[in-house]
Amino acid sequence: MTSDLLSEILNTFKTHGHAPDLRAEVMALPGEVWINILAPQPTEAMHELARLIESEFDELGQRVSIGVQRPASGLWGWLARSGRPLLGFR
Repeated sequence: MTSDLLSEILNTFKTHGHAPDLRAEVMALPGEVWINILAPQPTEAMHELARLIESEFDELGQRVSIGVQRPASGLWGWLARSGRPLLGFR
């Protein structure tokens, strides 16, 4: 998956979700992509949009999973964003 396509997916969420302050985390392996949309206030419409985009990729034979959630906050969020090992995991 190209960075242009990932940017287009994020822009679609920003436009249709009326949330310009979204971020995305992406993990890719050969043949699979996981996109995590981080939204301050995730809505049911965002989850529906994620399912719609996933089904479009499914029809093309590509495995793409999209999740929508709030960003982690507090100490746990700081540790997760810093890239530090979390209690020995990673």
